[in-house]
Amino acid sequence: MYWTVGFQANMQKFGTCILTVILLNFAGSSMGIAIASVFEDIAVALLVAPLVVLPLVMFSGFFLNSDSIPVYYLWAEWISPMKYAFAALAKNEFEGLDLMCESDQFVTIETVSGEELQKCPFTSGDDFVETFNIQDWLSIRLCLTLLFVMTVVFYFIAFLLLKKLVLKKSM
Repeated sequence: MYWTVGFQANMQKFGTCILTVILLNFAGSSMGIAIASVFEDIAVALLVAPLVVLPLVMFSGFFLNSDSIPVYYLWAEWISPMKYAFAALAKNEFEGLDLMCESDQFVTIETVSGEELQKCPFTSGDDFVETFNIQDWLSIRLCLTLLFVMTVVFYFIAFLLLKKLVLKKSM
């Protein structure tokens, strides 16, 4: 998928992309196991899981920009593994990238004097990443670390919940 969408032909960026996707997979799997561990009946867990995961996807920054999320839902973006994967992938691909516009991509801007100018909306990948409102302190390394930490935390929560279920069943 990396090469077919036209990402940069750079082995370090490719490796970072693959690592990010793998860590997102681990974090998502561990979150699913933790959610399933809450319930004794697998059918109930399968019904509840989308109710938990879909809002996290919605607030990850891919579908809704952070500025458009109501203040009382901001906490949801911080527990979403997808937010950190999206931030890492966007920064990995676009930071430091020089962009050039095709003729159909220019936008017309009217100046104060009334002149119309043709301008390329994004001349660098950094400008493009700014439109996502990804926090500056969220570096690629920090995002990958947070995905790893979330994986460990969710697996630990799942372990505790499964232990509690086993003890409850044995009594």
